[in-house]
Amino acid sequence: MGKSWRNLTISALLGAIGYLLMYIAIPIIPIAPYMKLDFSGIPILLAFLVFGQKEGYVALGIKELLHLIFEGMSVGNLIGVFADAMELIILAEIVYFVSKGGRKNFVWAIISSTLVATIVMSAANYWIITPLYMKVIGMKITIPLIKLVLIGVVPHNLIKGVLISGLTLLLLPRLRKVLVSQ
Repeated sequence: MGKSWRNLTISALLGAIGYLLMYIAIPIIPIAPYMKLDFSGIPILLAFLVFGQKEGYVALGIKELLHLIFEGMSVGNLIGVFADAMELIILAEIVYFVSKGGRKNFVWAIISSTLVATIVMSAANYWIITPLYMKVIGMKITIPLIKLVLIGVVPHNLIKGVLISGLTLLLLPRLRKVLVSQ
């Protein structure tokens, strides 16, 4: 098997691992318990950092596709998959490009990816994601939407971004050797 096929296969496996990690999810913000922290982004970021963008998108696609296959193609799931993919793309692309400069850029990669993901996901939750959930599946919120975003979405994304990016970059040196060895 050629190197590119091997890398794509490993990336697909990383996507499947990411899907499985979605089931280890914990609510971290009491006001928004439906927004849970899971570690499914770690294998996706690993695919980006070890193999490149194409393989990273393969891993992400497999993870999200498996979620839709096994959880159903309901509108609520489609919205959730879209939001999850959007956040992981932001984290992965920024970490990928910023950390290319070496280990000295890892802290900057974590900070910048987390801040950009938090800003984009907060805006998306205010204008698109939460209103869609409210309209399509009848989700009810008991506080003003802006307050939900400020005390729910913002801290959730800050915590998730730092943990996912940080753990990925800590695991990268050890796992890179395993993933690329022949």
